[in-house]
Amino acid sequence: MRSQNNHIAGEYHGGTIVSCGQAGCAAGALTWGTIEWTIRRKPSVPGMISGAALGTITPASGFVAPWHGIVIGVIAGSMCFWACTWLKHRFKYDDSLDVFGVHGVGGMTGMLLGGVFATASIAGPPAWSRAMPGYCWSSSPASW
Repeated sequence: MRSQNNHIAGEYHGGTIVSCGQAGCAAGALTWGTIEWTIRRKPSVPGMISGAALGTITPASGFVAPWHGIVIGVIAGSMCFWACTWLKHRFKYDDSLDVFGVHGVGGMTGMLLGGVFATASIAGPPAWSRAMPGYCWSSSPASW
């Protein structure tokens, strides 16, 4: 018998969640390093670590396929690089460790792209349909 919190218990799509996280982190690191190599002609280790530690795939990892994790990692890696280089200097805010550029922008990007790439076969039906079975999916307008 499955528990109510099967995502948390690790009984449901655990391999997909892990592979999605690994693919997203690798794509973010490679994207950050490629952009640095293109612009500065030299990738840096802290930059590659920042690209890998974006945390962008974390909100989406239980809801998207692994190849979506790669796409999210590439998009978020470029967004975070932009936030840590251009945005910080444009608005002149003090962020010596690039916490907002990496985790703030990366988390928001991953959250939004998780909604874009969410797959029903991985995530399952929406939570509100489990809370009130038959209520929203009924063909009778009287039940609305």
